[in-house]
Order: sequence, then C-alpha cells, then structure tokens
Amino acid sequence: MIETMGVILRFHGVSISQASLEKRLGCPAGWGRESPNGLLSAQIDITPEDDCIHWENLVLSIQTLGESVKVLVEDNVVSMVELDIGLPFYDSSMGSWIRIPAELCEVAGRNRIAVTITYYLTTTDTE
Repeated sequence: MIETMGVILRFHGVSISQASLEKRLGCPAGWGRESPNGLLSAQIDITPEDDCIHWENLVLSIQTLGESVKVLVEDNVVSMVELDIGLPFYDSSMGSWIRIPAELCEVAGRNRIAVTITYYLTTTDTE
C-alpha cells in the first residue's frame, strides 16, 4: 500500500450549476472558484479512509464515475477532468516514485480523465 495525502477528482471549466453537475455525476461535489472566463471548478474527494492507496478500489471508483465524466467532457460541460493523487515527499535524500497500474491508466484514459501526481514536502515523525 502507498500512503496518500489525498485523492481528488478535479473538474475544470465547469459551465453548469453545481446541482446539475451533481445530478449528472450521481454524487456530491465540492465547488471551487470562478475563473476569469466565468467558468467554475469542482472536485470530488475520493481519498481512502485509511489514507492509503488501494489500486483496485481506485480503479473501481473511476469506473463508477467514468462514463458520467466522459459524457460531461464530450458535451463540453467541463473542459478538463483530472485524477490528482497526492503523495508525501519526506526528504530530498529519499527518492520518490510511483508506478501507476495499467488498469487505472486504461480506465482513466478511456473516460477522458488525466492522471496527475502531486508531491507534498512532508516531515517525518522523528524530526
């Protein structure tokens, strides 16, 4: 298992209301700020309860939301969707890397979802 700082499905360039987006996705979404062009952003927090990535569960989450997401992109209701996986980076002397399973890449790509890895500089418990 891989420790995570959060797993967020982000929607950029949203051109419909929050209620409409949530209805089309079938779940609640956090609402972001308006951009200079008047479009909004939204997000769904799919961080596991134990703060560890379980790839098979993440693949299932993306499969569940995937078709709705794909339709939103194809209908130009959102301009971009990204799966943002936040990972801790503890120290500059430690290498950090992640291998994303092919199944996740395939499901995300098929449903027009970009995958982003964000590293957060973090201190260890011993410091």
